[in-house]
Amino acid sequence: MKLTDSLVGRLEKAIEGAGEAPEPGEGDVIGGRYRLVRLLGEGGMGRVFEAEDGELGRVAIKLLAAWDAAARARLAREAALLDELAHPRVVRILDHGLSGVPTPFFVTELYEGETLADRIGRGPLAPADVIRLALHVCEPLAMVHARGVVHRDIKPSNVFLPGGEVDCLVLLDFGLAKALEDDEELTFAGATLGTPGYMAPELASGSAADPRVDVFALGQVLIACAGGAEAMPSELASVVVSMVAADPSQRPRDASAVARALERAADALGLTLAATNARASAEEVPDWSVLEAALLRSTTDRQQAAALHLAERWMNAAGLFDTRDLAERLERSGIPKRAAVWYRRAARQSLEASDFAALFADVESAIRCGATHAELGGLHLLQAQANAWTNRPREALRHGEEAMRHLGPGSVSFLRAATEVGVAAARLGDGERIEQFGELLARAMGPGAPRWVVACTARLVTALGAAGRQEASRALCARLDDVSDGASAGDPFVASRVALARSVVALFDGDLETHAAELERSASLVERAGDTRSLLHDRTNLGFALVELGRLVEAEPLLESVLRDVSASKMPFVHSLATKNLAMVCLQSGRFERAEALAADAASRATDNPRLASVAYAVASHAAARIGVAERATSFALESMARAPGEMERARSLGAAVRAALVRGDPRGAAGLADELDALLGRVPTIDGAEALTWLALLDAREASGGGEPARQALAEVFRRVDARAARIRRPDLRASFWAIPEHAEVRRRARSAG
Repeated sequence: MKLTDSLVGRLEKAIEGAGEAPEPGEGDVIGGRYRLVRLLGEGGMGRVFEAEDGELGRVAIKLLAAWDAAARARLAREAALLDELAHPRVVRILDHGLSGVPTPFFVTELYEGETLADRIGRGPLAPADVIRLALHVCEPLAMVHARGVVHRDIKPSNVFLPGGEVDCLVLLDFGLAKALEDDEELTFAGATLGTPGYMAPELASGSAADPRVDVFALGQVLIACAGGAEAMPSELASVVVSMVAADPSQRPRDASAVARALERAADALGLTLAATNARASAEEVPDWSVLEAALLRSTTDRQQAAALHLAERWMNAAGLFDTRDLAERLERSGIPKRAAVWYRRAARQSLEASDFAALFADVESAIRCGATHAELGGLHLLQAQANAWTNRPREALRHGEEAMRHLGPGSVSFLRAATEVGVAAARLGDGERIEQFGELLARAMGPGAPRWVVACTARLVTALGAAGRQEASRALCARLDDVSDGASAGDPFVASRVALARSVVALFDGDLETHAAELERSASLVERAGDTRSLLHDRTNLGFALVELGRLVEAEPLLESVLRDVSASKMPFVHSLATKNLAMVCLQSGRFERAEALAADAASRATDNPRLASVAYAVASHAAARIGVAERATSFALESMARAPGEMERARSLGAAVRAALVRGDPRGAAGLADELDALLGRVPTIDGAEALTWLALLDAREASGGGEPARQALAEVFRRVDARAARIRRPDLRASFWAIPEHAEVRRRARSAG
């Protein structure tokens, strides 16, 4: 199994970048018809010119300034959103050239007048004008929010006043707008979303955006309009102060809620205002049959869009149907494109609820309804994530690769998909390809690396360690340490993934105490982040760490609590992993029959995960050998070897096979397997679990073959490894429990006897 070179190349291109084409200037002709007259403004993503066209006359044209695929995708998304909105207070798109051209562009109406920034530069607005302006901005924002979209860059320079009139206000620049159900963040290289001074605190820290980021920005705009909150009447100031609260939960939830609050303030001040269209949630909710009839009567795209807009506004405001129900109704009404969006939302909700069967059904429905391009890539990413949790790494890898093919190479979603591919490859034993991804991510780990780059890098650190690529894992974690504190500040989930990465590096460095401490920290952080699946996974790993330290009294109830909380059908990966770790507890505490049964059950449930299945079968083999049942010990060892994806797993499997040969009275067969195991252990610096059992099997095979120098060398090496781990344990109680593990105690006893 190999990842395709083209996907690695796309990721490399996304990180390294490419050269820029010469930028067009005044006098140049764009799209074969638009002559650039003068520069009107520029920002991080593009430049806006006044242009002339023989058919449309004077227009505004936005040209892409950046070269990369993510920037092109942002421009295309802005054009599509403007075309769909068709609101009198949103700039109207007239034409575009988004593909097959050296400089992507789109064309809009050209307005004469001034920006709000120009207007407030001459002095503050009166309270009545501030409220009128705010309500006019809320009109298009309410519609945008009802559609599940956030603007993310509300500021005075993006509010235009044609003719200088507040009542003619138009909202500009949707370049950072994003659908809430869209995984395509289209931000990769660390660019900050928004404008300082108007950017909500949660955006600055990299948290997910919702309509309250626009509420915050609008509140800051109103403060600028009035010349400060202290200059406002108390009735208006109280609304604006709530809009700019640092805690998003203290703000109005969206533009509709802001409009209602502002209208109450206007009433309290005795101001008479014209009615606005910003009160979507206050309207009466009709029957679905009325909405359906309106949709079916819509004969043009514009009529259909208007009818659908009303439907979605009402559904959002009233909660009349759940997401999947609304998707099904839209599909039956002949609106598959919008049904696909709601099916995708349903799939994301299913992922959050760990309802993977529903997720797969929702994704199939969205694809049936015609999802394409980035939307299709997002659906494959959801399937990759679901297959990772359901213990099917081959399917996770397949869908991860499909996601990468459809997503913009500069996007966060592309990076997430690449990470899912890397993690799946680790479970399938393809360490070489994971190292390629790790090297590419290391190049992106410069100062100011975005939080999702940090989170994805942390996951690849753990994948590299699990695949036996400890040096690469250690090196990538060192790069992570350089930037992780800034990227994870205020984000417990990202901080938890960094702690998890550090725990894996500590495990393979032989620092078991740090391994357990970082896992405990990771579990605490991810619980604070509210991620139940990751919390159960972290607790399962913490149970393993406690077993490695001999803390069985703590490990057993922890693992049993995980198994009580996790369903074998809903979360088979965590269930199988926790069951295997509980089997290790039973093996270490002398309950061999239960250890064998648990390990065999874990292995049988992990048939699609060769690494986990190999480890579980090895544990089952050792347990059967302790019982003295040679046939089962041999059978389990063979199953373990057949599934071993890498040298680390192969070494563990050979240890089980050596022990099984000794139990069935075959010292010659044990000696032959021991030779292979001895050579393999020389290349494997450590084994994550059952390492001492593996070495003891080798020692006993050497003794059964006459002992001598090979046996003494093997004993010296295993004691060196175990003693080095014990020496790194700082707490005396943990060091004592570590040496009390039966196989560790046996290694020390033999080493002392041999002098």
